[in-house]
Amino acid sequence: MKRYISAVLCTLLLLTSCTGEKAAPDANSCAKYLEENESFFLECVAEMEKFGEDRIYVAMEADEKKKDSKARLVSYPKESEDRTEIENELLEKALTQYGFRLILFQTASDARRSVIFSYTKEKDDGIQNGIYYSYDSLPCPWWGRKAELTRRDGRWIQIDRAGNATYYTLKLSEHFYYFEKCGELIA
Repeated sequence: MKRYISAVLCTLLLLTSCTGEKAAPDANSCAKYLEENESFFLECVAEMEKFGEDRIYVAMEADEKKKDSKARLVSYPKESEDRTEIENELLEKALTQYGFRLILFQTASDARRSVIFSYTKEKDDGIQNGIYYSYDSLPCPWWGRKAELTRRDGRWIQIDRAGNATYYTLKLSEHFYYFEKCGELIA
């Protein structure tokens, strides 16, 4: 029951937390983007794989060392590590045209691979959502990590033990899924 109440509260938070801010696209909007542009997103997946890393982030960020710098396309292996400025029109378009904050190529501890297109950074507060590509076409737990998912009402759900954080994912196409998380979920 506590988990159900937590899930309901997270949903209500999603509906009320966007006051004054532009809300990230919901599952239906993401499904529409994907339906109209699946080949584009597949090309982005291939570009992320070309880095040849087990884990790599790509984002548009200003150079913190330069005052008033313009956002530039960067890659980095961990949030806490230095950024490398890169050039890639395709990935830059995915970030700027569709409003993603980052793209992450992730190889989980169980060797499953995914590419996550997220409207938020991993440590951001509030509702986090986006889409991801699953190489094996199976649903992935939060941020591509290893965890147990429960299937319920056409979705796969992950809830922390205390019932304070929820994550769900639903299939949009053969390899693409929508995801949404509320609360601090530890994998």
